[in-house]
Amino acid sequence: MLQWLVVLCTCLGVSLSQAQNSRTGLQQPDNTLPIPRNAFEIATYPNSNPLQQPEVRLEAVVTFVDNTTVFLQDNSGATFLNYPTANRKELFMPGQRIQIEGVRHPGLIIGGINPNKIEMVGIAPLPRPKRINHSELYSGRWHYHLVEVEGVVRSFQSTGESTGTMEINTLGGDIEVRFDQTPENPTALIDALIRVTGLASGVTNTQRQLISPYIRVRTPLHFNVIKPAPKKPFDLPVTLIGDIPGNVLHRIKVKGQALGPYISGGVFLRDESGTLFARLTQPPDFRTGDYLEVLGFVSVGSFNAQLNNAAAKIVKSGEPPIPNHPTASAMYDGRDGDLVKLRLQVLQRMETPGWTELLCQYGAVAIKIITRNPLDEKVGPGAEVEATGLCRVTRTTSSSRGHRAHPNSYDLLLRDDRDLILLSPTPWFTDEQLTTLLTGFVVLTLLAVIWAAILRVQISRQTRIIQDKVESEAVSEERRRIAREFHDTLEQELAGMSLRVDAASTRVTDGKAKGLLDELLKLLVRMQTETREFIWNLRDTAQTDVTLNEALRSMIEHQQSQTPTSISFTTSAHIPALSPLVQHQLLSIAGEAIHNALKYASARSIVVLLEVVDKVLHLQITDDGSGFNPDDVPAGHFGIQGMKERSRKIGARLQVESASGQGARVDVHYKL
Repeated sequence: MLQWLVVLCTCLGVSLSQAQNSRTGLQQPDNTLPIPRNAFEIATYPNSNPLQQPEVRLEAVVTFVDNTTVFLQDNSGATFLNYPTANRKELFMPGQRIQIEGVRHPGLIIGGINPNKIEMVGIAPLPRPKRINHSELYSGRWHYHLVEVEGVVRSFQSTGESTGTMEINTLGGDIEVRFDQTPENPTALIDALIRVTGLASGVTNTQRQLISPYIRVRTPLHFNVIKPAPKKPFDLPVTLIGDIPGNVLHRIKVKGQALGPYISGGVFLRDESGTLFARLTQPPDFRTGDYLEVLGFVSVGSFNAQLNNAAAKIVKSGEPPIPNHPTASAMYDGRDGDLVKLRLQVLQRMETPGWTELLCQYGAVAIKIITRNPLDEKVGPGAEVEATGLCRVTRTTSSSRGHRAHPNSYDLLLRDDRDLILLSPTPWFTDEQLTTLLTGFVVLTLLAVIWAAILRVQISRQTRIIQDKVESEAVSEERRRIAREFHDTLEQELAGMSLRVDAASTRVTDGKAKGLLDELLKLLVRMQTETREFIWNLRDTAQTDVTLNEALRSMIEHQQSQTPTSISFTTSAHIPALSPLVQHQLLSIAGEAIHNALKYASARSIVVLLEVVDKVLHLQITDDGSGFNPDDVPAGHFGIQGMKERSRKIGARLQVESASGQGARVDVHYKL
């Protein structure tokens, strides 16, 4: 009675507003959502914005208290109190009915309350616990509720001075029970049927999902023994391994020969009906071939049933067991837990600290040989071995109709170094080495092909450069040769004739003859000027050292400096580089067309256009001179004929259009 008065005085009218204000800093909730009015609505209120939580007021019964949380229930469901005091057990006790005002707390799975004010309004009986099964506990539906489960005790492990964890076997699966106070002599409860009452709780992840549920039990008073464990468990009748049921709550006893030593945490047994693996808690000092009685709880392994939390005792000694020699089809049907001898070829060898693994193939199933013993280096890919070991199915596949499972992967556990016999060592060239060699050869071949292609491109580019250089040098040399010959012959002869005609005109007294000599002198002077112009053009190396548009621009600027006639030049942004021969012929055609327009057509304006359209080079020379009939060219005029010959030489197409009084247009089309 005094204890209840202390609790009442301590809890009555407690105000926690300062702690709440310093801890939460929450924003006002969304007014569009309904205000939670009971434990269920507080627990399930949306957490879309954790910073916007509503104010709540709740009256509920304390169901469970630990050092961090006070758990509550009302008629609608369960929630919790996030109370900011170091030791809540001194302030709250199960059965208190309290009234809380505060702000909702998002919680890990369900919502709770950050209190501002707490008042104790009385004492009430605890809510009736909800009877649940394994799947309901794992669903999280009854999280933080008082629940009740029944099951058979499989194991108990002490976790502290007065705490412990019990595993109970239910028809739906195993459930973990955590005791705040350990029951008396818990190991005597193994295989007993019990009923426990506690708080449904568990471990969550960052996505607010329940990943490891368990039941919290406050004291031994909250569990009852419905059926005690057998006092002499090894007096149970023997069950044949081939007759083990798939789902049974209590322990069963089997008897068989140990196929190997204590390995992988247990023992492999064989009787006249089959084989199995039993995981032992405290193995006896047995040897391979001894006959054992084993008590354990049935669970389904990867393929066959096995016994867990098992205890064993030696019945009698025996001879070493004889391994079976199953075929590939028999392994595909299933030899889980058996001792077998197989002839295998190693596909891969893997080394891990303390272990060596050999990957092999046996028909349709993969076999991984596992041993702790060091192996010879000759046991590698391609080696053939005879292995004797204990089978564990690691992976299965079902038939097309899905009614029967077949193993497709085994672990073969070797018992000692005598279980592996090397029949033939790893060949000098293994498949892996051959694959590496072939891969290297293919890579080298590919690199050689790429190098040859690059070299071919470089040679082709260099050849074009040399060819262009040779052509350019040949054209330049030919132009210089012709220029020298013209200078040494024609130009000098014309100069000599001019001097003689000039000297003769000073001695002639007849007016008519003197006029003829003056006209002849003018003709000779004009021929000298044109000859010098022709020689300048031949010696101008810039015509082949630069691009076509630059050479045309230079030629036109020189022509413009010799005549008042307007000569304009238009070109596109990019004209590709041409061979010296092609560029020379195009320049010559343009020069001839401009010369004809100036000399014979008396043009007032000449327009030169150079452009590229659809990979075709267009050179056009247009004038507004007197024009002519292209089909009626006087004898002795070779300008048009020369332009045609130059066009044919480079594979270009020439068009000349003109009419009397309408000017002329010369078009050259050269495909790039």
